[in-house]
Amino acid sequence: MSATLTLLLIGLLTGCRTLSQGATSTVSVENAQRYLRAGEIFQARQMAEQILYREPGNLEAERLMAQVLEQEISRQQEIFESTPVEEMTREERSAEARSWVERAQALYELGQQEQALTAAEKVFIYQPTNLEASHLVDSIKQSIHEGGRDETQILKRAYESQIQDRIAVYKRQANLWVSEEKWGAARLAVEKVLLLSPEDTEAKELYEDIQSYGERSQRET
Repeated sequence: MSATLTLLLIGLLTGCRTLSQGATSTVSVENAQRYLRAGEIFQARQMAEQILYREPGNLEAERLMAQVLEQEISRQQEIFESTPVEEMTREERSAEARSWVERAQALYELGQQEQALTAAEKVFIYQPTNLEASHLVDSIKQSIHEGGRDETQILKRAYESQIQDRIAVYKRQANLWVSEEKWGAARLAVEKVLLLSPEDTEAKELYEDIQSYGERSQRET
């Protein structure tokens, strides 16, 4: 990924943090929603941030921010879906981690603890030592505990979701490398899937196909 694209992506994810107190009359949840429906995510995010700066705790604006983060993450996945974490640059991993931290915070503030915990745990895929995410996870766990919910089951679902995300990325990468006849790289990607899910039928079949294709290719050369 070029440096220009990386900078554009980071700009999209971080948004504009310098907010003026003199918000104009056009800054409203309704107008921000119009921007979001039109696919103008950056403008929607800026407007939502200005509303929350002016009116902390505005529930409509908080819900809007959660929707903005959802679309940002979807757009990110279109860019990163075929790129394993190991091949991302530091800037790309940082941008991805930042977006999941912000999503987790927004969900937590909306009282969606389980979804917030899942989002916070995803940060560690990209930055295993992210202190902000670690503190957020602790806060969410404490809130879950105080609410009398089963923390063990919630954590289990969060970790399972994280594993499934990794598996999906490795499978996409394996299929891409098969199409490019990069057998060694494809085999390595499938082996990662099997380490996470040894009984994955699709991965087993793909591994056998890769072995067969690779041997056939060597005989023909």
